[in-house]
Amino acid sequence: SVWRILPFDNGEARIYTTLMEKILKGYSVKVDCDGFVEEIVKDNSGNILLPGFCEIHSHGAMGFDISVATQEALDAVSKYYLENGITAFSPTFVATPLEVLDSQLDRLYSLKQNYARMLPAHLEGPFISLEHKGAQPAENILPEYTDEHAWFFEKHRHHIGIVTLCPAVKGVEKLVKLLVSLGIKVQGGHDNARYPDIAKCIDAGLDGVTHIFCGCSTSVRGKTDFEKLLGLTETGLYRDDLAVEVIADGKHLSKELVDFIFKCKPLDKIIYVSDSLSPAGMPIGEYKLGDHDILNAGDVAYLKDMSSIAGSVTNLYRMLRLSLDYGYPLENLLHCVSLNPREYVGLP
Repeated sequence: SVWRILPFDNGEARIYTTLMEKILKGYSVKVDCDGFVEEIVKDNSGNILLPGFCEIHSHGAMGFDISVATQEALDAVSKYYLENGITAFSPTFVATPLEVLDSQLDRLYSLKQNYARMLPAHLEGPFISLEHKGAQPAENILPEYTDEHAWFFEKHRHHIGIVTLCPAVKGVEKLVKLLVSLGIKVQGGHDNARYPDIAKCIDAGLDGVTHIFCGCSTSVRGKTDFEKLLGLTETGLYRDDLAVEVIADGKHLSKELVDFIFKCKPLDKIIYVSDSLSPAGMPIGEYKLGDHDILNAGDVAYLKDMSSIAGSVTNLYRMLRLSLDYGYPLENLLHCVSLNPREYVGLP
């Protein structure tokens, strides 16, 4: 993964990759002001120069949850990303009281960015479903959106890039409209919604599905007329206008499910995400996830009692390698880890 170029006065440039440094000669490459590549270039030997990977859903790495919002944590996490070809990332927060998130975002975005570029945050909650909360803290989940919550999103409109919410939460359609008006992306996830509510949110501006097949509602019969209705999972596959996050770590989704997603979705709507936790990049062993004891098994994190997956520890580079082993074309995968997420969040 080639991700950064620093030019020399003689017209040559040194390329920094995840593995080595090389000298680039005889090619014209578009880079941004920080030296990050902005377009794909292929040389005569088949080598590919491409924009860095873009991670839109990750809670942390190297023993740090990004929500602690310290310089030490940001440097450790963003350096780990950069060393794995990820040049931009959305720090992701679980369901948290808005007053606490307010101070966390203020602290986080006052820090110096020394490594990978920190994008506006991804808020996974708090307006999600208790039924499909996953590892989210139940006490922080809000069952209804009201105008009293609007101040937070208006204040942090430049600090928030994506909000994951449940389309069945009371008042949430109004929240979707507010977020879209503020330039914030809206995704469905951790939900118990059915297509009529999902469709209303799509009409209001929802345009993505958070880690499809994981914490997403599925089709059930209605309680009164017994008509079978689409859930968020089926809606994400059915609607070509929706982007879908995919945790392609070989643990959250089987190869066959990933195959199914590629068969159903336009290529430009598939976005690989790690959804990684703080043990990503750390040795195998026991760690804490809030009040939970978890086990980093090297390829995924489990609850200590092995009753459930706790989360991912696999970065985008490793997901790319795994998908290559599945037999997917490299050109397609570069869209999933680089071009698609960059376009989704508005990076060049």
